[in-house]
Amino acid sequence: MLVQTLFQSIPYAIMAGAVLLTFILHFALQRKFRQTLAPILPALQGAQTEIAALQQNLDEITARMQDAEERAGVLVPPSAPKSGLNLSRRTQVIRMARRGDRPDNIAASLSVPRREVELLLKVHRLAVDGRLPARNTE
Repeated sequence: MLVQTLFQSIPYAIMAGAVLLTFILHFALQRKFRQTLAPILPALQGAQTEIAALQQNLDEITARMQDAEERAGVLVPPSAPKSGLNLSRRTQVIRMARRGDRPDNIAASLSVPRREVELLLKVHRLAVDGRLPARNTE
């Protein structure tokens, strides 16, 4: 009967031993984990502090940039109209004048000041008539 009781208690003893071994392994691994992490932990905390400082700097720069964009939008004067005509626009003015369009219509359709169109047409007439002096090409 004693032998039978011992045989019946063996599985319980094995389970108790396994639980005890599990606890021992758990605490041993936890201790080893702390030992491994100990040298890394200060560097990790320093990195977290540096990340927080960089995030704060980024937030400040973003706020300053938004403020500058707002001020720039208010303070920037409108761009000045282009001075002078490029060759393609000059050609368009001459073609439209040859078709019989008036300088007012040419200026309106090309978004150019009327006086500029008139000056361009006068210069063109002088060049065609041969009254302009020849350019020195040296």
